[in-house]
Amino acid sequence: MKARILKLAVLWCALTLCCVGSTMAFAGNLSNPGFESGDLTGWQKGTSVDFAGVVGPDGFATPNEGANMLRLGSPRMMGQPVGPNIVYQDFTAVEPLLSFAYQIFTYDYSGFNHFHYRLLDLDTDSTIEHFAQGAWGAGGSLKSTGWQTVNLNLSSHLGKRLRLELDCGGTEDQENSTWAYVDAPRVTVPTTNASVLPNPNPRGWNNSDVTVTLSAASGEGVGPAEIHYRVDGGPDVVAAGPVVSFTLTAEGVHKILYFAQGEGGGVENSKTLTVKIDKTKPAITVNSPVKGRYLSSDRLAIDSTASDALSGVETGSVTLDGSTVAVGQVIDLARMAGKHLLRVAAVDMAGNSEVMSVEFEVRIAAVVDLKPDSLNLKSEGEKAGLTGYIEFPAGYAVEAINLSTVKLDVGGKMVAAQAKPTALGDYGGDGIPDRMVKFDLQAVIELLEAATGEFTAKVVGTAADGRGFEGVDVVKIAPADKT
Repeated sequence: MKARILKLAVLWCALTLCCVGSTMAFAGNLSNPGFESGDLTGWQKGTSVDFAGVVGPDGFATPNEGANMLRLGSPRMMGQPVGPNIVYQDFTAVEPLLSFAYQIFTYDYSGFNHFHYRLLDLDTDSTIEHFAQGAWGAGGSLKSTGWQTVNLNLSSHLGKRLRLELDCGGTEDQENSTWAYVDAPRVTVPTTNASVLPNPNPRGWNNSDVTVTLSAASGEGVGPAEIHYRVDGGPDVVAAGPVVSFTLTAEGVHKILYFAQGEGGGVENSKTLTVKIDKTKPAITVNSPVKGRYLSSDRLAIDSTASDALSGVETGSVTLDGSTVAVGQVIDLARMAGKHLLRVAAVDMAGNSEVMSVEFEVRIAAVVDLKPDSLNLKSEGEKAGLTGYIEFPAGYAVEAINLSTVKLDVGGKMVAAQAKPTALGDYGGDGIPDRMVKFDLQAVIELLEAATGEFTAKVVGTAADGRGFEGVDVVKIAPADKT
């Protein structure tokens, strides 16, 4: 083995930068960066004492990216000429990151031969970056760096005319050889996964704010430089990788477009995440029944609606006193005297629920016959009274009337029934039992004041079990000059 004294100083420049806004690290800077044209199109060949050209796989190396690569020098153990093999390209810096890859092979001893690249400012004729490496280790054995990626920061040189110069050659003798390959960087495309919290329900909806987390990762230990996303077609938001979170608060169906960009410039195909938020309860309307009173002679149509403008109604129910009824169903109230509760419930696709309840009363539809049929408002007899005969429909018993609750309603003014006399009978002779009650005639006349023609009176009250009843009759008012 030959003793050698000459040693080369080795300068390592570690240059990395996150690329912002470019789809490929070298796009817009170098022309034909991966030599895929099969020749040096876009490049210039400088001094070359051996070989400087484009090759494919040659038994020592395969291209880092694509089918071709630049080789500087010749792959052989011995016989390397002394001198450079230079290729360069002049370009205008339009992207903040310039990337390429190199691989060095050598049979030589440490300190001999060299590979270098230089980045020059053509306007000032100054060197921006310089990297050089000579052979290493013992001579006679083949060594390789493997493919190494270089990322040069051009952010402070945008718009300037620059030159990238590449060179590999012998420095001392023609014995053990060194040669190098240059190619485009292997672009690692990141992969972004989206997650939400809380998770949507089985129908795909949330009913609260949703936090979206985008997590990006790249292969081969190269992390994502940044994550891009936009919500509902809004502005592009750029966040430093590898994780970004944001919260959606507005209701609606949100479309999130997102992708990641790797440090090497590789850009992931965009993906879409849909997040559906509905925080609003369904809207319920009950048109029938309404809160108030109905008679047992009525028929009641169930009329209600439930709607949800965003996610839509998933389930709904209508119950009357706990039993399911259908919208549009007509209920016969004949046997339903008493208090009732209609309950309408709805749940939307997001899980929001609403309930509306309507309380109403059904009163027994009584048949009332008031005697006399005609009243003389001048009558003053203390014993004179207005007699009422009350009949109930089938299924209800007049025997159960609570006399203390019976009143005569004249235009909203009340006269209580007298405690006695009262009796059970069949005044109408129709086979239907009736209850006779009396009202103080003078009290009724005072309520009528100067009324003429006729008046409608309503008799109201409750049965012993608390269920109400009512019935009406019309009584004529005799002219003042008649007795």
